[in-house]
Amino acid sequence: MGPRRPSEQAAEAVVPVIDPVQHKRVNTLYGKCLTDDEVNEIAQLQTDFPDWRVWPHELYPDHPGFFFRRLRTNQPFQRADSIAGARAFVEGQPG
Repeated sequence: MGPRRPSEQAAEAVVPVIDPVQHKRVNTLYGKCLTDDEVNEIAQLQTDFPDWRVWPHELYPDHPGFFFRRLRTNQPFQRADSIAGARAFVEGQPG
């Protein structure tokens, strides 16, 4: 068996699955101020980590930034300059 062609590799790539409930929630709450890509990123993060919520700064996009926190804890909310920064923080947290 020879090397795989790019089309075969692409067919095996894992496509992230976004929970439609999370996507609808994020889009309903923040769809007017976020781009579709940002809505998808936040919905994906909340699908991957259901105990976390992410929301944009109230004056977004004039004051960029995202707040996030773990649900059902006393943990104070955190702030990141981007959704990727919030994801990096969440991925580094235990449990």
